[in-house]
Amino acid sequence: MATIVRTESKTWKAMIRKKGFPTTVKTFRTKRDAEDWARRTEDEMVRGIYIQRAPSERLLFSEALDRYLQDVSSKKRERTQKAERTRAKPLKAFFGKYSLAAITPELIAKYRNQRLSGNDRLDQDGNPRPRSGNSVRLEMALLGHMFNVAIKEWGIGLTSNPETFVDRPAPGPGRNRRISSEEEQRLLSAVDAHSNPMLGWIVRIAIETGMRSSERSISDTGTGQSEKAHRYLAGNQEHHASHGPSYIGSRGTVSAGHRQPCSPTRHKSCLFWRTRPGWYAQALQLQQGLDAHQEKCRTR
Repeated sequence: MATIVRTESKTWKAMIRKKGFPTTVKTFRTKRDAEDWARRTEDEMVRGIYIQRAPSERLLFSEALDRYLQDVSSKKRERTQKAERTRAKPLKAFFGKYSLAAITPELIAKYRNQRLSGNDRLDQDGNPRPRSGNSVRLEMALLGHMFNVAIKEWGIGLTSNPETFVDRPAPGPGRNRRISSEEEQRLLSAVDAHSNPMLGWIVRIAIETGMRSSERSISDTGTGQSEKAHRYLAGNQEHHASHGPSYIGSRGTVSAGHRQPCSPTRHKSCLFWRTRPGWYAQALQLQQGLDAHQEKCRTR
């Protein structure tokens, strides 16, 4: 049974106490609004569909996003953490003062359209600078995952995730860059001319195995000498060890690298690709016009 009383500030407070449910209180300007809310809430309790909406009405989006970055993003890779902090800035600027309960699919669609049109940023001539669909898609993915975590783990009283009702922009075409044989020779000439001989070894490993830079940084090359043309990858995107196809020539390359005077002795099974990120850029400067970015090229 609901209790409705008049407060000193001349508003009406409705309080519902029912066995099996937490005490629910809400304040209204008129008595009729308080009675309607109490009747509707008691009906939801009886039918078993009641959801406590107070947490979602009190929690601001900016606070929820900060909690997500601290509790969820902090457990991801450093590169992903940095990317999500960057994507969180426009989300917080647009939704920051809204409560989670006030964010609707219509509001999210407005954010999407505004980001795609680029009307919120202009060039020197005053023309909009549209953003790519993939950038907006990743921002919406972050928004949607934050709502999923809030509903499932934080106990936020929302019936559904509003982001799921909004279409995300289509992803752009995937990178399919292949360097030619002539470009490969120029690249190898550039890295061989670098002062550190290990750079040429690392680049040859990358070409012969097709590993990502994150895999190259912590890959175990202990099986490189084996007869099986496989390698053991400890740093793939799923954080699990996996076997990937290799090339017969990579075994000789690994052996040559271990014979280098500056090869790591204490950690000889690691390829320190990320230790000196400037090496690769310095080597490419020797070859003008060579477009061989390590993350955008595929060699096999």
